[in-house]
Amino acid sequence: MAQSMAKYAMDVSRRYPLLAAVGRGQQAALWRTRDLEGFSLFPLVIKSLHPALAEDRAARAMFCQEAEVLSCNGQAWGPRLYDRHTQIKYPFFVREYSVGVAFAQLGKNVARKQQLMWLADVAQALSSLHAGGWVHGDIKPANIICGPHGKARLVDFGSAYRRFDMALDVTPWRGWQVPLSGSVAYQPPADTADGAASYDTRRDLYALAVIVHEVCTGRHPFRNGREPEAQAPLGVSKVLWRRVLAALTLDPAVRRNGAVWLMGGKDRWSWSSGRAA
Repeated sequence: MAQSMAKYAMDVSRRYPLLAAVGRGQQAALWRTRDLEGFSLFPLVIKSLHPALAEDRAARAMFCQEAEVLSCNGQAWGPRLYDRHTQIKYPFFVREYSVGVAFAQLGKNVARKQQLMWLADVAQALSSLHAGGWVHGDIKPANIICGPHGKARLVDFGSAYRRFDMALDVTPWRGWQVPLSGSVAYQPPADTADGAASYDTRRDLYALAVIVHEVCTGRHPFRNGREPEAQAPLGVSKVLWRRVLAALTLDPAVRRNGAVWLMGGKDRWSWSSGRAA
């Protein structure tokens, strides 16, 4: 294992030196890097599959699919892909480094209006992602980066998969198999009425609605056997709250209307009832 790690680091550092560790998960690791053979207009990070998983076909497939998602991006919903080498023994890709603070790390002194504006950015990103034929699959506060210029972006597309419901009035999901992953607290229940919500875009919209509920009420909608707040909290638009509740019940209409509809755009009156927010 130590020898494979050393060889991997040597192979990568010929062009992309490993400057500083950014993060490490169960399947991959992230380092800050720079391109010794080219020039980038934005800071870079390198993501690599753990050498121990180099022969794991499922792990490689998911890792390569993340690079594929980013290659379709065009900066619409997340970091830009800079380079990829996914056909070699120890696959890796290089992407834009998302500068900012994770939504999960925001302090309580951040105004609710600002948090909802960032979630509206997430809704715009999801709208573009879904229109491009992808489901993120792991929407949660830790995967939302609030940038220094007031914009929020999605990161970590390791759980993303192709949509199969592009015809919105048809859900040919039966028998569909994808390796679902993600954080349990932000996943829809598996035993839904039509069974498709765990796979189609409602998976992402449900997670976004959970985060909105947390922002507006200070609690998870279903934790400890509780139910979502039936009435809009003080200062929150009834229209927004009806849409949040619809997303939490996995209403098929939410899938048809999409993420931007859920958040109501960036008009503050779609969030506030006119009382102090």
